[in-house]
Amino acid sequence: MPRAWVVAGAVSTIAKLLFRIFSSLFIHPTCFRYLLVLSTLLLGIVHLNAQTYVFARLDGIPMNTTGWTLKGEAAVKNVAFTNNSELLLCSAKNNTSGAIFFNQPINLSLCSRWKAEFDFRMNDGTAADGIAFNFLDAPPTGFVLGEGLGIPAGANGLKVCFDTYNNCITPTSSKVPKIEIRYGAGYDECWPQPTKENIGNSLSFIRSATYNHALISYDNGNITVSVNGTVMLTATQFFNFSGYLGFTASTGGSTDNHSIKNVIIYTDMPPSEAGNNLVSTCNIINASIGTSPTAGYTYTWTPASGLSNAAVSNPTVQITNNTGSIISQKYFVKTAFTSNPGCYSMDSVTIQINPKPAVSFTGSIPAVCSNAAAFTVTGGSPAGGVYSGPGITGASFSPNSAGEGTHTITYTYTDVSG
Repeated sequence: MPRAWVVAGAVSTIAKLLFRIFSSLFIHPTCFRYLLVLSTLLLGIVHLNAQTYVFARLDGIPMNTTGWTLKGEAAVKNVAFTNNSELLLCSAKNNTSGAIFFNQPINLSLCSRWKAEFDFRMNDGTAADGIAFNFLDAPPTGFVLGEGLGIPAGANGLKVCFDTYNNCITPTSSKVPKIEIRYGAGYDECWPQPTKENIGNSLSFIRSATYNHALISYDNGNITVSVNGTVMLTATQFFNFSGYLGFTASTGGSTDNHSIKNVIIYTDMPPSEAGNNLVSTCNIINASIGTSPTAGYTYTWTPASGLSNAAVSNPTVQITNNTGSIISQKYFVKTAFTSNPGCYSMDSVTIQINPKPAVSFTGSIPAVCSNAAAFTVTGGSPAGGVYSGPGITGASFSPNSAGEGTHTITYTYTDVSG
């Protein structure tokens, strides 16, 4: 049973209990407030667990970067492991940077919740400068070095930074490593925005030879940053535009290797499922694509040609190939909340329709006597077909078996597609 259902069931049970209590007992106003807070917290858990649609991922052995754009020094490389499961954003050398961003934007004015979890590592050098997870309003370009953590100058959006070098003159007592939540155009680690410093070495562990696990969530303007299961920093800042999610990192006069792995980004978008790619056995395809419908979802397929209905979850595709070449048709399905059509996901499926094989039979069988010896029939093309008709055994024709008269010999060929 999905976690959201379990929690929802718990909330329903608690709601029933509260109703029974309120129906039979006098509740002091203070207790009433506590009960309301409890139910609100539980409902909040339901909202969080609703973010189960995998919007993007960056993982695997070797790591699969399909759908992502890599910039600068970013590349799949072995850093702490030897199985190509890590992405090195930038290496422990001076004045370098790297970035990776997912190609599909997300519009936070319509799809207002997401969470990203990933493992990160900063080590092997002289402790600079750090990694940032970003939501930026445009496909990022112009990555900067050093204290900018690779974040493009002027880039507008959210930046969650794991900063290992203090570039602030005031306060000079700023303790690193530190965690920062920054928003607005550009980036400055010294801005008076939410920051957790390394007081009493409480954050020293985030720069380590081992990977740490981060969870960053955005829920209608509420931002939460957790590391290894502990909430480290929160903030409230709303974003009402479309933007791109990804990572940046950089070095300056001091260095470190900056790497990430096991990246998964979830949203509460409705999931799209276009189905498996299909290949016809002959020159006609008549098959269902998509998936079973879900109440509250709206489906839109493009292109509509060849589909029985472009507005259902599982249309039938019907295409005939009368050409001599393979036809390949790609269909896209957009799945949206009926109540919020601007929040949607997309998926695609490719349909291949093979042509009929070009078959010919150019053989000429002369008139023969019924007592003539059997002989081999030729002329069927492509090779590998089957001869059939009176007197035919394999590729041999027996006039005696066929008997007197005029007989039709047929050549049938079936290609590898059936």
